[in-house]
Order: sequence, then structure tokens, then C-alpha cells
Amino acid sequence: MYHQHKDLKHVNLDLEHVNLDLEHVNLDLEQVNLDLKHINLDLEHINLDLEHVNLDLEHVNLDLEQVNLDLEHINLDLKHVNLDLEYIYLDLEHVNLDLEYVNLDLEHVNLDLEYVNLDLEHVNLDLEHINLDLEYVNLDLEQVNLDLEQVNLDLEQVNLDLEQVNLDFLQEDSLLLVL
Repeated sequence: MYHQHKDLKHVNLDLEHVNLDLEHVNLDLEQVNLDLKHINLDLEHINLDLEHVNLDLEHVNLDLEQVNLDLEHINLDLKHVNLDLEYIYLDLEHVNLDLEYVNLDLEHVNLDLEYVNLDLEHVNLDLEHINLDLEYVNLDLEQVNLDLEQVNLDLEQVNLDLEQVNLDFLQEDSLLLVL
């Protein structure tokens, strides 16, 4: 396995009425570099069923420039969430988040943020009809660099219910298959 560099330019993903049931999934990606430029994600009526999700991202570099996420009516069920963010660098420039009617049900959430640098420039948060309810989610992000420039998140009718998914990003050649 070698260092991955994915250069996705002008990609258009139109996912309508997609149902993703990820149970007992283990993604081990280490030192992954995602170069997403001019990506348009149109996710309508997406249902993600992820329970007991463990996200272990180490040395992940997400370079998203001019990414458009259209997600409306998102339902996130996060319960017993453990966020371990170490050496995280978030560079959010010209980000537009439309959040309206947001319901966050966070039970037994543990946020471990060490050496986190949030660079939020020209960020607009506007989420409409978002319901976040995450149960038994463990996010372990170490040395993650998120560079989001001119990102527009508009989530429509997306239901995220993560069940027993383990994401451990470790130099996988099958990264595009995951995307």
C-alpha cells in the first residue's frame, strides 16, 4: 500500500433515493489525501444506516475546493458519540451552511479535542430541518487536515443512521469505491 492521492475534478454525483446499509464495515485508510475540486454532490433522499460506527482517521488530508453538498432533511442519530480530534486543522473559507430547524440529540457524548485549529473565514451556517441523533459513534481523528474552500452544504431529506461501522482510513487503494 502506498500514499494515495485522489484528484477528483469536476465530478458530479447525483444520488437520489439511495439506501446505504453499512453494518460491520471496516475502512482502514491511513495517510489518505483527497483532492476534491469542483465536486458537486446531489444527495436527495439518501438513507445511511450506520450503527456503532467507529471512525479512526489518521493522517487524513481532505482538500475540498468549491464542493457543493445538497442535503436537505438530514437525520443524524448520534448517541454515545466519542469524538477524539487530535491535531485537527479545519480551514473553512467561504463555506455556506444552511441549518434550519436543527435538532441535536447528543447523549453520552465525549469530545476530546487536542491541538485543534479552526480557521473559519466567511462561514455561513444555515441548516434547514436537520435532525442529529448519533448513537454509539466513535470518531477518532488524528492529524486530520480539512481544507474546505467555498463549500456549500445544502442537505435535503438525508437520513444518516450509522450502525456498527468502523472507518479506519489507512492507505486503501479502494478509496474511490468507498466514495
